[in-house]
Amino acid sequence: MLAEFRRDWLKFYMDLAKFGDVVRIQVGHRCFHFVVHPEHIKYVLQDNNQNYGRSSLMLLLKAALGKDC
Repeated sequence: MLAEFRRDWLKFYMDLAKFGDVVRIQVGHRCFHFVVHPEHIKYVLQDNNQNYGRSSLMLLLKAALGKDC
């Protein structure tokens, strides 16, 4: 799964929509939730962003995509 994410992260993300508006993925001992529906994305990133931390996700993205992500 990580290889697919690294190869084409946008396609990987768009393919998640097949599984619902919010998709849970277990990576090792970590659990990640991907928000796919546009209204939910707006809620997380704009309307209520103070309740959603991003530090662990950024560490995963940097590990997967490189330090320039």
